[in-house]
Amino acid sequence: MSENQLARGMSIRSAAPTDLGAIKGLYAQLAPDVSNVDTDFPAILSDPNAGCWILENEGELIGMVICYVRPTLSSGNMMTVEELVIDQRHRRRGLGSILVKYCVDYAKARKLDCVEVACSLVKTELHEFYERVGFKHRMRLYSLFLAQE
Repeated sequence: MSENQLARGMSIRSAAPTDLGAIKGLYAQLAPDVSNVDTDFPAILSDPNAGCWILENEGELIGMVICYVRPTLSSGNMMTVEELVIDQRHRRRGLGSILVKYCVDYAKARKLDCVEVACSLVKTELHEFYERVGFKHRMRLYSLFLAQE
């Protein structure tokens, strides 16, 4: 199912500040601590290199994805797909694939060279999902989280 083949009543649109409450509820399905969302979501919306798209069904927010575009020396102009979330009541229906395809189409329209995604090492179902939609495993990602003191 592509964006053009969304089920009746479904649509994809850019996120707006008024989506904050629904975004917090959706994101809480992935991370128990959503305290940063109040400040981070407005910052994402105002970032010219970020895109946040909402998947709605009959006006209800049921999915979202955040992407960042940046130039790199190794991969050209690239998009990184972050925080792809589908409401747990709507998973396993191809909706994540629709949002990923939306991001890829966005990248193609802007003549970007690469689309990347990082996901947890332990969430093997996500590895399978991204491989099913065309991504190839090509590197490891290391993170160093800096605690605020």
